[in-house]
Amino acid sequence: MRWLALLSMLVGSLASAQEPTPANGAPATERRTATEYVRKLQTALTALATGDTAQATGTLREAIATAPDQAAGHCHLGSALRRSGDTAGALESFRTCARLARQHADALNEGRGLLGVAQVLVLDTAQRDAAREAVSALLRFAETHPSVYPLELAQRLQQALDSIIELDAVSAEVRQRREERAAQQARE
Repeated sequence: MRWLALLSMLVGSLASAQEPTPANGAPATERRTATEYVRKLQTALTALATGDTAQATGTLREAIATAPDQAAGHCHLGSALRRSGDTAGALESFRTCARLARQHADALNEGRGLLGVAQVLVLDTAQRDAAREAVSALLRFAETHPSVYPLELAQRLQQALDSIIELDAVSAEVRQRREERAAQQARE
């Protein structure tokens, strides 16, 4: 339980650091909205850390409704959706995160969004071409933002994808040979 308290404090400090704070002269409603957004992020991340993806997803959607142009909420929602098995929703959230982060020159969340897209697609056997494009985008990002995402990690993801594609091809060949042998045995 102690780690949960530490996680909550860390999330609070990270969320506060990542989200823009209104200027001193900002209206009270804008300050309340920012505070509510951060509070909802904290609650959602705590739920996610304890494995309650349903609560995390719902709370993250509430946070996003409060501040839809903030990339972090979309990245966290992508993570929650991926954990719950909603890969289409996760892809949409990670792509939105990367796009919003790019618009706000938020390299940290842009990298998180690009990585999320790549991870989801690499695991989807039906989207190998899209996975290659996503990993290439992550590689380009890592080349220009090495302090945010190390190039070596992006290269390792590329190597892993290449290995997966090669194994897919070998598996398909083996499956075809087995089917041909079974058909030949059935004829005999």
